[in-house]
Amino acid sequence: MVTTKQRIQVTLDDELRQALDRARVAWPDLPESQLLARLARHGGAALAMEQDDLAASRRAALARIGDRFSRCYPQGYLAELRKDWPA
Repeated sequence: MVTTKQRIQVTLDDELRQALDRARVAWPDLPESQLLARLARHGGAALAMEQDDLAASRRAALARIGDRFSRCYPQGYLAELRKDWPA
C-alpha cells in the first residue's frame, strides 16, 4: 500500500510470533501487518494506563508526605520569617 508515513522493519522473534498468534485469535480476519499495528496500539494503551496509575500513586504518596510535613510549622511561619528580609 502506498503511504507517505514512515515504515519500520521488525524482526519476527518467538515472543512476537506468540503475541501475533494471540492477536490472531482476537482479530482473525486481519492480515499480519494490521495485527501487528493493532497489537502495538493496544500495548501503547496498556502502557499509558500503567503510567497514569503510577503517576496517580506517586501523587497520592506526595500528598500524604506533604500533609505530614505541613503540620511541622505553625500557620504564617514563612511570612513571619520573611518580614525581616530586605524587599
